Formats: sequence, structure tokens, C-alpha cells
Amino acid sequence: MEDFSKRISKGSPPLPPRIVIIGEEGVGKSTAGLALPSPLFICAEDGLVGRNFKDTNQFHPTSWQDTLDHARWMAEADHPYKSYILDTVDWIEPLVISHILTRDKTTFTDISQYKNGAGYIAVASEFRLLISELDSLRRHGLHTMLLFHSKITNFSNPTGDDYSRFASEALRKVGSLARQWADLIIFAQFETITKQVSVPFGKQTKAFGGKRRLAQMEHSAAWDAKTRFNIPTVMEFDMSQILWEIQHEGETQIKQIIQAINLTLPTIPPDIRAQALTYLSDNADNFPKLQALLSRLNSIPKEGEK
Repeated sequence: MEDFSKRISKGSPPLPPRIVIIGEEGVGKSTAGLALPSPLFICAEDGLVGRNFKDTNQFHPTSWQDTLDHARWMAEADHPYKSYILDTVDWIEPLVISHILTRDKTTFTDISQYKNGAGYIAVASEFRLLISELDSLRRHGLHTMLLFHSKITNFSNPTGDDYSRFASEALRKVGSLARQWADLIIFAQFETITKQVSVPFGKQTKAFGGKRRLAQMEHSAAWDAKTRFNIPTVMEFDMSQILWEIQHEGETQIKQIIQAINLTLPTIPPDIRAQALTYLSDNADNFPKLQALLSRLNSIPKEGEK
């Protein structure tokens, strides 16, 4: 029998993050891609517009097979690019759909005409091929980023009332695959504040703000987001700063929690304080254990309390 113990590894290899950004028009999704090292944009739209992009390298696929072949070329060829940014996934979907309709030699004009959702399953299967190519790029050291436009959609809530939420413009199965694949999903939004203001015959809700850009990186009932990194879950939508946080994962939060622990230590009994200091010294770079220590210290009666 093979000795499988030799194939067991510990930890994860230091590979670049797989990033998905979902956001409305103009929030800065493409600009975020510029923060990645030596980027190449795969543009399914008309291309990148504006002075920020005048020297940015772009590739415009003419078909879905063209898209897949180009991704394979990036993994195998000698080139200067270190980042692959697909801008945007929902705009490349028509190439996938056209590929499937041509391949199947059907008279259908849209995948929705396939029976039992077979068309949507076919699109997802093709998108899995691209995901596989992106993982190959990542193993070759390239950063990978998928951009999506957002929309507001109705959510059928199985445990309560239905409600509206943000989602990607992509087909549901494609969006689901991208979310499963990503290490970091950013929902990028303009910060908007609502207030009730007085108007004749009553009050009216008005929106204010809309200029500050936020990166949400924690799932909410209102949007899809996630992070597999120990970084802040809400930040300014500054991709350079977000990448810095990933590179220095947890450093900021560890500093903050150690500061909170040091403020709490003088208030607890001396014998427990000595134990806590030893534990702090032994686990100074372990965020979960530091969180547990702070929680424990906060539950201990302070000196002088009855």
C-alpha cells in the first residue's frame, strides 16, 4: 500500500490572491485592476477609457475559444504580464452563449430556449474551463481578477419575507462559480446616507453622499462579499491598500487587539494578569487566540468590583 503520509502537506502555498469585484458603473472596478502588478486587461467591452488607461495593455477576444486560448498562452508563453484582469465577466458571457449555440448547430437564439435549464448548465461548464485556466495562471505566479457589474435583484428568502439585494449581472451559475473560486470578493459601492426631511404634507426620504467609495468584504443580506484573509472587512475602495493588507495579513488587527489587551490588563487581579501576560507572549502573532484572550479578560471582574 502506498504511504500517503508523504503526500500530506501543511499550510497553503504562497500564491497570489484570486479576486472578484462586483460594483456599479463608475465605482472604479477597472481602476482597481491597475493596482495589480504589470496588468493585462481582457476587455469584453469597448475597452478602457480615460487618461488613467492610456498606457494600459489590453486584449480584445473575438470569440470564447479566443478567450480560452489566450489564457493558455499567458500561462505558457514568455511575456511581461503579471496580472490577468477580465473586464467584465457579464460582458464576456455573450461570447460563451454564441459559442454554445454555434457548437450545437441549433436554431435557438438564446440559451433560455434549451429544455430543463440545459443552456445555463452548458454556460457554467464552459466557464469552468476558464476557471481552470485562471488557476493555471495563478500557479505560474500571476494575479487573477474578475470584474462584474452589479444589479438589484429580488431574493426569495426561505426563512422570512423576500427582499431586494445587490447581485452580479452575470448568469446565476456563472456568478456562483466565481464566488466559490475567489479568495476575496469585494462589493464596491458609493457610500450613501438616507435621511428623512420635511416636505409639505409630511416627510420624505432623501439620499446624500454618493462620492466616497467603499469596499465591502464581508457577506451581507444586501450583497455578496467574502475574504479568506485576516484583513478589515470594510475599507476605502483603494486596491493598493487592500493588497497591502493582504500582504501584511492581520498585522493591523493584531496591533489593535494587543493594544486593547494591554489596556485591560491593569484592571484585572495580579495573579490572572501574570498568566495573561505569559499567554500573550506565547501567542503574540495568533489573532484568534488573542481574540479569545481579550474576550476572557473582559469577562473577568475588575479589581475593586464586587
